[in-house]
Amino acid sequence: MMTGEAADFYFDPVSPFAFLAWRLLRRDGFPRRVRPVPIVLAAVLDHWGQRGPAEIPPKRLVTYRHCLWLAGRHGIEMRFPPVHPFRSLEASRLIVSLGATPAAVDAIFQAIFVEGHDLGAPDVMETLCAQLGLPGASPLTVPAVKDGLRANTDIAIAHGVFGVPTLIVDGETFWGVDALDMAREYCANPEMFRMPDMKRLEAVDQGGQRKVKAT
Repeated sequence: MMTGEAADFYFDPVSPFAFLAWRLLRRDGFPRRVRPVPIVLAAVLDHWGQRGPAEIPPKRLVTYRHCLWLAGRHGIEMRFPPVHPFRSLEASRLIVSLGATPAAVDAIFQAIFVEGHDLGAPDVMETLCAQLGLPGASPLTVPAVKDGLRANTDIAIAHGVFGVPTLIVDGETFWGVDALDMAREYCANPEMFRMPDMKRLEAVDQGGQRKVKAT
């Protein structure tokens, strides 16, 4: 039984971890209604001065192996596209143009991480648009679609989203596939972050800060 306000699922279709989290949420369910919110991960990373896992050379293959291992462990079919990371802006806009419904998210993730298509390729994207009932890729350039995706991203940043996938439940942030169980426990016990040990974390001082070289 679902109770309380909806949980917002912030994601970019380029993220294999977002794919895994979405599949688990769809398969296993969640105590709240989950509202998918596509965003532009690159803009989020730029805002916080971060790099994505696939942008760090030695981390890239390790990340892909971890994702494929997680998929196998959870019985999820997964196949990486031939190019990754790929340009996912159009894929995100496609989700927005389709109303960001769970079915739309299912279709895009199916194409990328199950069928292994490179949605960064214009011809592949046009074919997918046609399959989903859109006349080519032209709807993806409609100002309302572009503005909608930009607004989603701005809202995500305002809520403190720093990576994907991120679930926001009652204003609380749960980042990553491994935080899904924690989010479920929070729904069952909304007081968990008010417990003494959890509250103490809010007062922990930040020590020395390293200087990050400009790239």
